[in-house]
Amino acid sequence: KLTKMAMNVVSSIEEDDKPNCMVQCEEHLSDVNHEAGSGTNDEDEHGSEMSFYESDLETEPHCEQKDTLFLSGRRIVEIGHFLASLRALRHDGFGCSFFDMDIQSEKIEGLESIFTFKCKVCGKIDSVRSCGGSATFHSTNQAGIIGSLSIGIGYSQLAELLAAMDIPQMSNVTYLKNHNAIYPSVHALNQQLMTVAAKEEAELADEMKDGIPVIGVIADGAWAKRSYRKNYSALSGVVSL
Repeated sequence: KLTKMAMNVVSSIEEDDKPNCMVQCEEHLSDVNHEAGSGTNDEDEHGSEMSFYESDLETEPHCEQKDTLFLSGRRIVEIGHFLASLRALRHDGFGCSFFDMDIQSEKIEGLESIFTFKCKVCGKIDSVRSCGGSATFHSTNQAGIIGSLSIGIGYSQLAELLAAMDIPQMSNVTYLKNHNAIYPSVHALNQQLMTVAAKEEAELADEMKDGIPVIGVIADGAWAKRSYRKNYSALSGVVSL
């Protein structure tokens, strides 16, 4: 016990013998070290927070504004003409090709389309038609109308068929315009074919030596109202073939 008391007295004497300036200096240094340590922690927390935000920014997908038009559905194309037109999309000087172009617009003309492309390298604009008019019928619209007439359907049935195939359909105005344009040719061709068929049947009848040609005839006779069991206001008639 005496030894512990002596050591405590000596230590207290040594602390009392220190100058006040040294004591204040040690206190100031301890405060500075404490502030430096807390500042380092703040910087570490701030730095980790910044790195967290930076990592978020880096992991976000980079969204670029695209000028390419999105097309949907199906189209009717004249395949030879369309592929040749795409291969011809080359620009001298820059070596641009179809792979350097973005589609800008599509102009629909009934069953045909005009696609507009813009080059990403030189900025040149080119147009390509889906059909070039080198097929049997120069217009896809006219070909569709002739096919409809040959199988006995009209505009409504053709529109339903194209809708089921997800193909843009022509308007009623376009249908009537092309129908009226091809009707005289179709009528003249039908007359020519019927004349040729009648001559062929006449020749076959002479060969059979009975003089009776075999010709299939389809006819339809109709009146606005019945001529019997009503008010008898409609005239009766007979169809003779």
